[in-house]
Amino acid sequence: MTEKNFNNAQFKQLRNFMGYTQAEFAEKLETYQQVIAMVENNKRDVPKSVRATFYKAFGVSYERAIECNTKEELNVLLNSQTITNNNKNNIIAIPIHDISASAGVGTWLSDEPEVDKMFFDKRFLKQILKSDDYSHLHLIHAQGDSMDSGWNQPNDIKDGDLLLVDCSQTTGNNQIFVIRVNNSVLRVKRLFKRGDVLYISSNNPKYKDEVYYPDNTDVMIEVIGRVVWNGSKENV
Repeated sequence: MTEKNFNNAQFKQLRNFMGYTQAEFAEKLETYQQVIAMVENNKRDVPKSVRATFYKAFGVSYERAIECNTKEELNVLLNSQTITNNNKNNIIAIPIHDISASAGVGTWLSDEPEVDKMFFDKRFLKQILKSDDYSHLHLIHAQGDSMDSGWNQPNDIKDGDLLLVDCSQTTGNNQIFVIRVNNSVLRVKRLFKRGDVLYISSNNPKYKDEVYYPDNTDVMIEVIGRVVWNGSKENV
């Protein structure tokens, strides 16, 4: 006997998402085309052996695969699993957080748990970090236009760009950081010092530099981390 309620309609959708004919899908799942046809015509349930072979063939469970509502979502699932399986020693998953760092005037943001992951080659990360410590890396999105010069410069950051932030790097002159001002906003800005004077600068000329002197004790600026990679361009 086969187990019931494994959603035969989603089985056909899954095959279509993957781009296989019934015969090709049957070959991948080590079964017969007639079995695929019977399942899709609702004449039998998905055999347990087919579900097990699906995991063997594609590296993810059948139950997880049929939860995907679009072809794109399924491709992300399958590709990430392939990367993990084939390059386990060289690949690291960096968390993506549902947090936007404002590159404009700033927005109120509360801490959010990770909502997804992006896979990076450790060798690439070591090249841009000059370090093999990846434990302080996080991905967030930029928001606003203050770091967009309008001229497509290498260090421009546009609204919606995915930013890789190294929270172990909190010092440095004339570099781009994610900062928190007075515990209320996150912003992406260039920081540089002239003597003891701190300048918070934007790439967009319509935003004036913010200037802070050592006696500005009513303002607390916390450096969260340095932006080390931009998803839209490799230079920041």
